[in-house]
Amino acid sequence: MKHRALGLLMVIITGGLTFLSAQKAPDFTVTDYNNKTHQLYSDYLNKNKVVVIKFFFIGCPPCASVAPYVVQAYGRNGSGAGNVEFFQISTLSSDKNASVKSYHQSKGFTFPGIGSDGGAAAALSPYKNGMFGTWYGTPTFVVIAPNGDVDYNVPLSGGNQYALDTAINRALRKSNGNGGGNPCTDAFTVKTITKIQPDGYLVIDYLNGNNSNVLDSGIYKCQFNLPNNLSQTYVTAYINRTEDAVTGISTADVVKIQRHILGLDTLNNLQAMLADVNNSSSVTAADVAEIRKLILGVTSKFARLTQQFGVMHNPKSKHSWDFSSKVLVSDLINKNKTNEFGAGKFGDITGAALFTSNSPIERVSFTTSLRVSKKQLSNGSFEHIFYLNENLPIEGFQLSLNYPLSGKILSITAHPDIDLMYQINPVKGSVVLSGLNIEMENQHFSSEHALFTVITQQEISLTRGEHAAEFDEWVSGGKSFSIHWMYDNKADLETQALVWFDQHEIYINSIKPIKGVALYALTGGQVKDIKCATRSLQNWSISNISLSGGFYILKINYYDQMDEMVKVFLR
Repeated sequence: MKHRALGLLMVIITGGLTFLSAQKAPDFTVTDYNNKTHQLYSDYLNKNKVVVIKFFFIGCPPCASVAPYVVQAYGRNGSGAGNVEFFQISTLSSDKNASVKSYHQSKGFTFPGIGSDGGAAAALSPYKNGMFGTWYGTPTFVVIAPNGDVDYNVPLSGGNQYALDTAINRALRKSNGNGGGNPCTDAFTVKTITKIQPDGYLVIDYLNGNNSNVLDSGIYKCQFNLPNNLSQTYVTAYINRTEDAVTGISTADVVKIQRHILGLDTLNNLQAMLADVNNSSSVTAADVAEIRKLILGVTSKFARLTQQFGVMHNPKSKHSWDFSSKVLVSDLINKNKTNEFGAGKFGDITGAALFTSNSPIERVSFTTSLRVSKKQLSNGSFEHIFYLNENLPIEGFQLSLNYPLSGKILSITAHPDIDLMYQINPVKGSVVLSGLNIEMENQHFSSEHALFTVITQQEISLTRGEHAAEFDEWVSGGKSFSIHWMYDNKADLETQALVWFDQHEIYINSIKPIKGVALYALTGGQVKDIKCATRSLQNWSISNISLSGGFYILKINYYDQMDEMVKVFLR
């Protein structure tokens, strides 16, 4: 909000407008609180510099509230050391240079400030008298290009810190054939093409050890000076955030790494970096083991990593010689290298292949079922054997089970071709399993193949884990399957529905008549009141939906009163 006598309604209607004027900025000469004289054209515009003016007065509350964002903007644009300079000019005759100096020091401003005894009124006059648009009070920001073009009333606030940067970058591209500046010849841009975006970009001078400059918008238009020697000046992206360590990581990621290790597939450079969770500068079976431990809950994080997310330049490349998190500025200026970066979470290998250019990204999910036979052994213990209910190849799986606290699990063994890891929690009565086909051979497991066997001390029934709907996963042929299972004496376990989905549509094909469907978040809350266009009782199409990435649970209700739960994973 600007400080003025106009009503609040005028603030709401006009407070965000920017006026682009065809008139050129009048020249002015001012003297700052350090007694230094500044002339707009001869000192700045004619030297290829952009000038940003903040009109204010010392007792203006909104001027004070926006001060931290002005400091940040000044830093982003070179702090006066490059081709951008800021001025703060008072609108009141009572604000003298001495008072402006104290004000600047209290707010952390390091750019020139001008009071009434420094010529502020003459500099203010063209902007306050309506030459460039209606005057709405303070603070008012003006951006003047080297050719004299004016962006008037540019917004700046905590919620909009980039409108000013945009106006500055636009001004830097302008020149004046009659003595104005020259266009920026060292301009370049960088961008991130993955779904996960960085917090910003840094320009780092390793040769001279200068302070890094921030490119929050990824655009360099000479807003700060580059070193004369660019041989060790790089651009890199940075990302500082945390989330639950296992979110987005599953057996599908383990399978991707295992296929890379065996030479069956090749990870792109971003995937290879994110797969190195033990920070050994290589991707090995040790990384596979660390990710599986995290999935099983044996560990709570990757102990050798100091951050959860990483960045990679040229993320789509699969060449080891192009493996780097940074790129030389000179290569960007001369367009010798791509300006693309990628960001991702360590361990989330499948997510590192989801680029924003792949639009739309479709992920197909199916359901598969297991049957369990139980019998008593001669020693009095009980054997629970898990079989596939259909002929299907296996690359990996993860499964969660619950058992009564009165029971005890004695052992768990797997098929000889499956490397099985598991974690038993006797306090909660739960067990999680991770199975991996080490050779990744296209071996089909039929109903005669025992995947794994659980031996319990007592006659108990194993049940699906508390979070089975989002945790249980079967990976086959690069696809993720939801898993359903039941004991032989409970029901026919043939999968009732196949489900295809992306972010915009869910299609269900069922062998039984469908009564209704509902979509739930993992927290249990229903996220959308679904209205379906029904083609037939067995084929439902759910369209016109828009969901953010993550896991969802689709509940299908049949007319025979049976329900089916399908895990839906959207990127």
